[in-house]
Amino acid sequence: MRGYGGGQAASGQVSEKWMLLNQIMREKKIAVLAVQEAHLDEERAGVLKRVFEETIEIVYSPDPDNRTAARGVAFVINKRIVKQPKYEYRVVREGRVLLLDLEWSPTKRLRILNVYAPNDMTRNAEMWDALTTANIGRVDIALGDMNVVEDPMDRLPPREDHEGARTALRRWMATRNLVDGWRRSNVDVKAYSYMHANNGHQSRLDRIYIKPRLEKDADNWEMGEPGIRTDHKLVWVDITDRESPFVGKGRWAMPKHLLKDDKMKKAMRQLAKRMVSEMEIMGERTAERNAQTIYCTFKTELVAAARVRAKEKIPKMQKRIEKLRSDLHATLNPVRQPACEAEEDAERKIAHAAILQERLERLEQKRFESTQRMTAARHNITNETLTKRWTRAAGTTTMTVLCAESIRELRDPEASDGRPTHTNHTKRMAEIAKSHYDGVQRVDPVDPSRDREKDIQDALEAMSAKLTNREKSMMAKKLMSGEVAEAIKTAASDKSPGLDGLQTEVWKEYVRWYEHDVKAGKGGIDVAKALANVYNDIVRYGVQEGTDFAVGWICPVYKLKKDKQDIENYRPITLLNSDYKIMTRALATKLADCVSGIIHEDQAGFIPGRSIFSHIKLARTMIEYAEAEEINGAIVALDQEKAYDRIDHDYLWEALRRANFPETFIKTMRNLYTNAESCVIINGIVSSRYLITRGVRQGDLISCLLFDVAIEPLVEALRKSTLRGFNLPGTNERLIAKLFADDTTVFLSEDDDYRVMEEVTSKWCVGSRAKFNLAKTEIIPVGSKEHRDRVRRERRIGRVGGSVTDGAHITEEGEAVRILGAWVGNKIDECAVWSRIVNTVRTNLEKWAKRSPTLNGKHLIVGMEVGGRTQFLAKAQGMPEKVEQSLNRIVQAFIWGEGKKPKVARDTLWGELEDGGIKLLDLSARNEAIELVWLKSYLDFTEKHQTWTLLADTLMAKAVAAESKKC
Repeated sequence: MRGYGGGQAASGQVSEKWMLLNQIMREKKIAVLAVQEAHLDEERAGVLKRVFEETIEIVYSPDPDNRTAARGVAFVINKRIVKQPKYEYRVVREGRVLLLDLEWSPTKRLRILNVYAPNDMTRNAEMWDALTTANIGRVDIALGDMNVVEDPMDRLPPREDHEGARTALRRWMATRNLVDGWRRSNVDVKAYSYMHANNGHQSRLDRIYIKPRLEKDADNWEMGEPGIRTDHKLVWVDITDRESPFVGKGRWAMPKHLLKDDKMKKAMRQLAKRMVSEMEIMGERTAERNAQTIYCTFKTELVAAARVRAKEKIPKMQKRIEKLRSDLHATLNPVRQPACEAEEDAERKIAHAAILQERLERLEQKRFESTQRMTAARHNITNETLTKRWTRAAGTTTMTVLCAESIRELRDPEASDGRPTHTNHTKRMAEIAKSHYDGVQRVDPVDPSRDREKDIQDALEAMSAKLTNREKSMMAKKLMSGEVAEAIKTAASDKSPGLDGLQTEVWKEYVRWYEHDVKAGKGGIDVAKALANVYNDIVRYGVQEGTDFAVGWICPVYKLKKDKQDIENYRPITLLNSDYKIMTRALATKLADCVSGIIHEDQAGFIPGRSIFSHIKLARTMIEYAEAEEINGAIVALDQEKAYDRIDHDYLWEALRRANFPETFIKTMRNLYTNAESCVIINGIVSSRYLITRGVRQGDLISCLLFDVAIEPLVEALRKSTLRGFNLPGTNERLIAKLFADDTTVFLSEDDDYRVMEEVTSKWCVGSRAKFNLAKTEIIPVGSKEHRDRVRRERRIGRVGGSVTDGAHITEEGEAVRILGAWVGNKIDECAVWSRIVNTVRTNLEKWAKRSPTLNGKHLIVGMEVGGRTQFLAKAQGMPEKVEQSLNRIVQAFIWGEGKKPKVARDTLWGELEDGGIKLLDLSARNEAIELVWLKSYLDFTEKHQTWTLLADTLMAKAVAAESKKC
């Protein structure tokens, strides 16, 4: 590296050169970097490890005589590529030779030797002789600065090196069975890794030796300028694990920077103008020429233009660098090699090559510095701001990055011998996933002997709520350009696109341009109106074949702590085209204004004005109320298998019809699902497509509301059944069921027959083709202690009726069960349910602390990690005082350091900026605010009062009476 850093870094600081080294590894995607002249001692290495803990791992051996002098070797492992690296290392020769034994794959290890040989030829030979006799085991790769060349052609001008050093090196290579990989791949090519600044002479001192058996796994032998000020080039090779799956290109996505490119913006405007004009003069609709085909042509041309422009936007500097590299190669390797080169020509060649090399190094440094400045600028802009770039920096986010990790192997259920086996063939894995997700639609096929129409009508029998005529009329109206424009503007940004590669930002730009042009008095290009025309054409005629409007792609995301080789343990995340999601968002906005009238308040999922917290509060309050009043029964949490994927389409259309939806809307939904297709992408390889014949597609807003309509008949059937549930005090209402989308909680009294609930749910499942996994049901006995014990002992909720299904779990005393994201149970430890969150907060704040954030940064981090991670549970079930105190101690240690006395009073930090504070999260105040919100809900005496408040009234009255007796 030639020096620790420009203007040697002060004690405790990271040198500029090592910062650049981190950038090189990120930019060039280097997994393992061998460094010579590392200039590391314990203090410097400690600083580097602390700063780069999340991105790189450093193993080093310093010069034993002068630990920060020119000698010293190190390995740098890129954690972005080598996840959670597992390795061992051995110092073979201090400051000169370091051996790394790295786990390369689950079944393979690579033993890599980092060498920095002496300049003195006698000592050079001695070192190779010592390595020949050293007991260091197998060496797969040896790389570094050898300071000696084997062949005269590896020097310019050509000359032979010291015979003793060359012989010792060759002997060692033969003993270890190693070969010069670059030379064997570039037999007659001349290229050099080091140039003497004083005379322009060059040599290939830096080499990578490899085992012959690994040659088939090695590719892209290269050497080039690293971009930082050093006198040696970077030499690298790609080593491929042949057992690892092939990684393809994946689906294309439009680079967002093109939306700021003038040429691209001009092309976008021209293409949109042509589309709008063609729609206006289209005339009579035909199958070959209509709004959908015109739009499809526009989109095809837009994608093509974006692809072309993305390739054109190669920086001019990069083109100059490539030209210089080509000229240097031609100079060193002329087409016609003279048999005997004249001395004058040789000197001219050396001088010309030196000039080209110097220019190349300067340009590469300039390009690298430009990249560094851009990176620094982005860092300065986004650092300590609530952006993805900064919030992911400490590696504490739980956000899923789609397809970030490859799938190495999947179980193949269709092996030729009939027995399950495994495959790592990517195309086959993609097809396995596709077959699995397609197969989910085919489970529990319709029994041909049954009357399908009757089953559907039986499942819908209890449904009585209907849209009003006004609401029906509103749902029947065509989509207007204003509705489409609003859907575009409210759509989420920075999301992964569908197969067409066009993000929502593309349509946002078009709407922004149109509104700007209209304000300026120009004739804008109304793309929203064009999209409205396309959507209304789909409503009337269906999705045009060949347009791929309703095609989605599935990204399987691994569910933690399960078998990675089983595709069932990957959650299918469906990504749809942005224009498809804009259409369904516009429709969902209309539907949301109407659906609350036909969906009972027992359903809180995705209905405006309703909250999951009310249902959680009700379940928790019911446990306390039932015990206090000795009203015996049970809370039953039902588990629905792949709820969104199993709903039958014929059932769904009939449910919409029964709810008085207009045929126009039902036809729209049918058109979107008829011939809709999905494919799976694994490791960048796209599977074949399959038809969506069942379920509602996750990934667009309207699916959630459609599912609410689909499951509403079940809730009505439970309410109209012979189940008594719990009588709510002071009313004639019965509490029987509460839902949040598919999460169904049933309240049974001791007079209820468990089998009646099973019969009702079974009847609905037959018609809708959904499935409740009754074996995974969670049952919480409520009421007196004697009743709760009897339920567990007899596995029967009431004294009469059927017993609980085998496999259903009846909770024990003190056992917390997760319902709707909160923890519910009898006599549960309220502090224990917080332990995981508290530990996560502690661990994450420790990670953040290693990045040395400023006080302002710490304020944001506390808001994210403490406030964000505790908000839901604090509102759902309250935060115990002990937990609050524990979190406050963790925050204090993070702000000031573990065991250090605070420099500013906590009350000051909580204060406003103008009062000298930083508005640090005040947990106590936040928790009090949550309690006040609950109090406000409790004191709401209108018809909108929440069910749990009726139970709370009784509990409070009982508590007041008990206190009065004491007085």
